[in-house]
Amino acid sequence: MSRGRAPFLGGPTILLGAVALVAARGRRTILLAVASVFLILSLGPSLKVFGTQTGFPLPYATLMRVPPFQMARDPQRLAIVGIWPLVCLAALGLTTLAGSLARRWGRAWGQVAVLIVTGWWAAEGWSSGHEPATFVPPAALARIAPGAVVDVPLSLGDGLSMFLQVFHRRPIVSGYVSRVSLRQFEYISELQRLLDDDVPAFVRRMRAVGVNTVVLEPGTPEVIAAPLMSSGLAVVDLRAGVVGAASVATAGWRRAPGVSRARPGGPSS
Repeated sequence: MSRGRAPFLGGPTILLGAVALVAARGRRTILLAVASVFLILSLGPSLKVFGTQTGFPLPYATLMRVPPFQMARDPQRLAIVGIWPLVCLAALGLTTLAGSLARRWGRAWGQVAVLIVTGWWAAEGWSSGHEPATFVPPAALARIAPGAVVDVPLSLGDGLSMFLQVFHRRPIVSGYVSRVSLRQFEYISELQRLLDDDVPAFVRRMRAVGVNTVVLEPGTPEVIAAPLMSSGLAVVDLRAGVVGAASVATAGWRRAPGVSRARPGGPSS
């Protein structure tokens, strides 16, 4: 039922569900109703079509204002709940189809239909997988001085900084936070403001919390990197890239200058 990260319905599930509804003449609409509710909610607060936000509001936008649903991070997971009623409908539809074929042309035809549909389901969900990524830790990570590390660009969704921490074993300023509190958001926002407007003040703030090293991650603009490299803090420059890190640690995240996670309570993407 899943390709990549998100659940999907699949052809056999939809077709056999329709067969079940037609055969039952409306007696199984409760399953369709439950599936529809959760599948619509799984689309998130606004309609997105082929990766483009239309701005058209959806019911999940209202649900986000109701405790405890405002804590939810990924609306598409609700699709899993919606898929189960459809699976039930599909199973009833397959039973109806196989039984009809068996009565008309013999039991073997019903069994063939089951095998064909099962093969179709398996073919839709099959994936060859991905080759394991090889990661080569930058040698500079092993030479980081004692003290904390700040990774820039600053982010509350920086999986790479946490991955690199496995190798340098130093405290880090940011990282990946699954549920962002207002205090965390304001803290990173303030650091970003200092980094943008007053690098010396940013450096003093970092030294005050025990930071001795800056890691310049891929995507750090030169306008930020240049003053940091002459700030007196030790600098590990990884802007040229980290072999294997993109697939190991940062899949799904885009980091750009500025705070890359939404303010708490804002729409999830």
